Amino acid sequence: MACARTLVVEGASDAVAAFAAELRVGDYSPRVSDGGLTCRLPGPVEADAWREAALRRELSPCRRPAPAQTKKAHPKTASRAKNDTPVLVEARRLVAAGHRVVELYGVGVGGSCTCKRRGGCRPGKHPVARAWSRGSDTGRIRPVSNLGVVLEGLLVVDLDGPGAETVLAQLTETHGLLPGGYAEARSGRPEGGRHLYFRIPTGHKAVAVAGLDILAGPSHMAVVAPSTHESGTAYHWVRPLGRVEELPWAPAWLLAPIEVEAEAEAEPEAEPASEPWAGDGTGMLQRAMQEVAAAPRDGHRRNSTLHRWAYTLAGTSGQGPGRAEVEAALLDAARRCGLVEEDGVRQCRASIHSGWSAGVQRPLLAPVRVPDPADIETLARVRATMSRRVWAGASGAVDLRVLDALVALGEGLARVEVRRSQRQVAFTCSIQRRTVGRAIHRLEQAGWLAIVEVGVGRLGSTYLLSCPAPDQGEDIYDPVVLKGGRQDPEPAVPRAHDVWIGLPASAPIVLGVLSRGPVRTPALAAVLGVSDRQAQRVLHSLAQVGLTVPDQGRWRLSDPAESDMVTALDAAAETLGTVGAMDRMRARHQEERVRYRAWWDGREECRRRRHRSAARYRPCREPVPQSAPTSLIGSRGPP
Repeated sequence: MACARTLVVEGASDAVAAFAAELRVGDYSPRVSDGGLTCRLPGPVEADAWREAALRRELSPCRRPAPAQTKKAHPKTASRAKNDTPVLVEARRLVAAGHRVVELYGVGVGGSCTCKRRGGCRPGKHPVARAWSRGSDTGRIRPVSNLGVVLEGLLVVDLDGPGAETVLAQLTETHGLLPGGYAEARSGRPEGGRHLYFRIPTGHKAVAVAGLDILAGPSHMAVVAPSTHESGTAYHWVRPLGRVEELPWAPAWLLAPIEVEAEAEAEPEAEPASEPWAGDGTGMLQRAMQEVAAAPRDGHRRNSTLHRWAYTLAGTSGQGPGRAEVEAALLDAARRCGLVEEDGVRQCRASIHSGWSAGVQRPLLAPVRVPDPADIETLARVRATMSRRVWAGASGAVDLRVLDALVALGEGLARVEVRRSQRQVAFTCSIQRRTVGRAIHRLEQAGWLAIVEVGVGRLGSTYLLSCPAPDQGEDIYDPVVLKGGRQDPEPAVPRAHDVWIGLPASAPIVLGVLSRGPVRTPALAAVLGVSDRQAQRVLHSLAQVGLTVPDQGRWRLSDPAESDMVTALDAAAETLGTVGAMDRMRARHQEERVRYRAWWDGREECRRRRHRSAARYRPCREPVPQSAPTSLIGSRGPP
């Protein structure tokens, strides 16, 4: 069967129409267009015959036009165009207009939120990132997500249904019509809803109007098209949002001065410093402000510090500062550390309210209004002793943090008797609860605190803070002994002696420490940086040769060592049988130096020859080759 052919003819419209009529008579179906005709024929014979007929009628047959060659798109561009969903396209448009977009969780099947929480969220209206005010990267926004915009320099009037429309109509009758040219979006509410976008000047925020939701400022955001509402209906623009400069100014009756920004611009007044043991809780509040203001920018450390201090201060709300005072002080501290600027005032207030609500349910022991001078003196002595003590090892660092938290609580309550559960101490110190329990047990054995009453359930135990007595081992952390960490031996203890050959390497340091007075084993272990058992072994080694003796739980130098150290060391060397060991070692070293001198010189000569040989074949960096020095010509031997 012959293949079909296509006949294409061009010419005058009358001639083309007459030729088309002839084709229809021959049972063909031509397609007539402006200035041409196209007809599909069964084979090449019919095509040639009708082409000759077209020429006789002064029509010009032509070949079938080739399909237009389309340029193949780049793979990356093609994949991007394929994945360009309406959400991503709108996000790029808003970013190009100078706005910061926020990725929101989308709406799933049945109006559920894609965040997969068990409840307590608004589907499709809460951001994915915690620091949403910074904006989201358009390259990382998922196609199934909703989209929001940060209201920086914007004011949005959210009209949720007929009730809000009625309130707005009453306001416009009183204050005048809204200026034209504002951006408008239709929300997906079944009962209808609108978002009206205006421009606001710097230093103002929205006024509170009953029955009307008005949002403004960078601490707020609004859902924009083409996001999906909880009901399943999509948002859409009536007048798209463009640049902020293109929007009309919001009317004055919708604006109010921003108090937060005004307070931030003003320099904070210097407040009189409060003593840390003030009975009204101001000392603890001052410390909370200092720690929040100095919180590091590391992940969520600033927000955690803000929440933790709100929780702690809520426990003293009965006798200490009230909620409003605490909230204002913590917000000021959060503003100093930059948390308000990044997360917004609403997020900071939410963290404070969450910590306060949890702390009120677990109150601390009510502070004493009139502080007891004895308690104040004890707390000051405990604080001073803590600062002088060397807390060696990993357990020492944990003990210091736990004790510091309890002492800070006692200073805020102005008494040495405090109530605190291990869970609360662990939350305050950011330490595991089991570790806190072991630290409290060690502090109790060391005499830093005493358990007056054991708590049951969530009720905390009552601790009595105290300073360890000298007979309880506090002198083992004498700052005079431990000042500077690991100490060198005293000048009276010679470094080079025959006795050191038969003793541990740390023996000179131990004798140097003991020459300044008796010391307990834990203190010596802290100086050496070893365990108590290892320090005990060194002391027993020195005691076996008559250099140290135990004395009432401490270790000191023996009487011969105190009177004449050199004579005592000579006697110890005779006991160990190491007399003359240093001289023999020096003689052996000298003999080895003489024996291996020739071998060492030959090795060094071979190394020098290799270097000279490598330099000979090394390419020269100069454009003109340099001649080698005459002193080196012919001096190179075999490598």
